[in-house]
Amino acid sequence: MLLIQYPKQLLNTFGLRDLFNLLQSFNPFTNLHRRTRAMFRFIPILLILALTTFPVVAQVTSATILGTVTDSTGGVLPGVEVTITHVDTNMVRMGLTDDTGRYRVPQLALGAYEVRAELAGFQTAVRQGLSLNLGQEAVVNLTLSVGSITEQVIVTGAAPLVETTSSEVSALVDDRQIRDLPLNGRSFTELAVLQPGVVTARAAGRSLIVGMGQKISVNGSRSNASSFILDGTDINDSMGQAPGSVSGVVLGVETVREFKTLTSNFSAEYGRAAGGVISAVTKSGTNRFHGSLFEFHRNNAFDARNFFDSEVPHFVRNQFGAVVGGPIIKDSTFFLGSFEFLRNREGLTTSSVEVPNATSRQGDLDGDGIAELTVHPDVVPYLNMYPLPNGAVRSDGTGDWNQVFTREENETYFLGKIDQNLGNEDSFFVRWTFQDANAIGPSAQTNVVDFADATTNQYVTIEEKHIFSPRLLNVARFGFNRSLLNADDGVNNPAVDDPALAFIKSGTFQHMGQW
Repeated sequence: MLLIQYPKQLLNTFGLRDLFNLLQSFNPFTNLHRRTRAMFRFIPILLILALTTFPVVAQVTSATILGTVTDSTGGVLPGVEVTITHVDTNMVRMGLTDDTGRYRVPQLALGAYEVRAELAGFQTAVRQGLSLNLGQEAVVNLTLSVGSITEQVIVTGAAPLVETTSSEVSALVDDRQIRDLPLNGRSFTELAVLQPGVVTARAAGRSLIVGMGQKISVNGSRSNASSFILDGTDINDSMGQAPGSVSGVVLGVETVREFKTLTSNFSAEYGRAAGGVISAVTKSGTNRFHGSLFEFHRNNAFDARNFFDSEVPHFVRNQFGAVVGGPIIKDSTFFLGSFEFLRNREGLTTSSVEVPNATSRQGDLDGDGIAELTVHPDVVPYLNMYPLPNGAVRSDGTGDWNQVFTREENETYFLGKIDQNLGNEDSFFVRWTFQDANAIGPSAQTNVVDFADATTNQYVTIEEKHIFSPRLLNVARFGFNRSLLNADDGVNNPAVDDPALAFIKSGTFQHMGQW
């Protein structure tokens, strides 16, 4: 992303008038040589447009402070030096008011700020207590009174909460809401459905074929039409769906500073999202060490039995981990690290699965003691793979089989982040997120096959920001997203794991069709 401001005369200097003359004179009967010369005169314009872009209105991972500086009579003050300091890291950004007294400082990290305006012949105005949120454009107007520059007028107060610089429809979930609101599985993306126009797309399902994350629909759009962004880079899975592990969650609540759900009217910088945008920003280390240890436990102690359960299903879930951040070099280098583990054991009940009953395996389909067909001996081992009915037996040769089984889910999450301030003109950060999960449990249709699913998600973001001047800055960002989904089903009953039953004789029996 390149943010550039330049004089309006620039394009005229490089031949805008020639472009107008070219378009006006261009027709099929114009002299070819004259047209060719004009087109070559147009080349510098293409080079300028290719190397520059217009100022961006909103930012994906940062915030902006802007406003007007006036004197006590309301007159605008050009040339005022505006100093913006990030309280947690002492990172300083400079701005300068233009001829109309306005200033604008984009690409600010989230957090607490102090704004200072200085001009010779006037008292210094200081605004404290500002806190910037994701995508916020805080309007901070300052008034300078005549006096010595060494005198200070300090005003403490938050920036206006009403967004007056953008028409986008969005909702912010800050770090306090992320921590305090109840989350089933501690997946922060679940909070997106609290916003107007956002619902869970339950019909989209969850599988290795369509993705394991929680599907959402924004304003009626398809579940794969929304974009999920972490620190400005894409984290949608390999199916283009919402991120998520085989457990259906996105861990790392303790590392997310805040996230924003944009539902409509968001700017083109977000790109390719016809539905909505869920943009999250991770925390960073500061000049103070901070961290936490956590453990969350749930079980079936207060659960009720549903209609199909013979008893209350077993259920135990433990989520535990830690997060720590702080300075490596004060005011310069900071770190943040976190790990989290999920251990889930959930009992599930399947009922009324039709399996061959005892008489049908002998060729007696209606149970009258007379065999209607002959069962070939080679078929018998395959019939015996299916359990006998333990429920109602019907006269068509089938019966109901009910099963209570436990699904085991294990997940590991890690995040590491380094922030580096290279003076007040350069800043850099790199973040690596790793999430590995697996789940195993018998098929709901048989007691022979174990379904073993696994997912591994890795996200890397590298960003470098350089301030050329108060009116020129450059942000270079690199993102890496690798999402793996794997199924490795296998036989869980050694009695039927016989190579002789394999249809391909060089292999072993590894998978069984479902009824």
